[in-house]
Amino acid sequence: MTFQIISERETTLLVLENGKIKQLSKDFYNLIKVKRFNGERIIQTFKDKDSDDEIEVQETFNKGIFNVKYKNTIIQLRDRNVVCGGIENWYQTNDINKMVETFQEQYRIQEETKVFQYMANLFPDKRVVAKDRAFIVDGLWKIDNQGTAYINSAWSKYQGIRTGVDPHNADSKLKEDNKWKFLCIVPDGKIYATSIQTEIGEIKLTKEDVVILAKVGFLLDPKKIFDSVFMNQLTKKVKKVLTDEYNAQVKENK
Repeated sequence: MTFQIISERETTLLVLENGKIKQLSKDFYNLIKVKRFNGERIIQTFKDKDSDDEIEVQETFNKGIFNVKYKNTIIQLRDRNVVCGGIENWYQTNDINKMVETFQEQYRIQEETKVFQYMANLFPDKRVVAKDRAFIVDGLWKIDNQGTAYINSAWSKYQGIRTGVDPHNADSKLKEDNKWKFLCIVPDGKIYATSIQTEIGEIKLTKEDVVILAKVGFLLDPKKIFDSVFMNQLTKKVKKVLTDEYNAQVKENK
């Protein structure tokens, strides 16, 4: 392919491509494609100057859509200017941080189910299960991916955590078609930024993710029975079970 820049203006590029003049918008994508790759598909492995890390970027046959591979995980990125902005940053600095950050942000969105499972695994005793873009806690509570909390409306059949019944088992008293009733939860304390380890390394959680983790932690805490706002939303039966479980744990710890 014969590809030559004729004029570079403030917002446009005038190029000669195979004997024909074309006008392109002057964005990161076209600048990288024209100046760095002579109008060809953008395909390159970028190595980090300070580590053994590398990230592979391959433009598909659909212009501006990229398959990006990092730590043996491949995702597709469609924001061409963000991808190419990271590429240009590599040409200036020889580090891949910008591209990795973009990859991790999109991984967090595209692989939400995996990320939720990693988050669920942070909690002990398998009491938290990631399912259908939500966390199910003891088969009784649910926190969805927006941070909204619910209680299982069929909880009258629930036998309690300490009975040995697996609340997540398909054969337990709780069935998949149980309905969920809204529950107001406002965890105390300050919310801090945090990160988790995944198959692509450490990724930052959003503020919303951390709020969700705080709400799950609240529901796992036996001392939640002393939160009057929380307890006033529950039926007498639910209150009794939670109180009995708390007292049993106190006795056990003596």
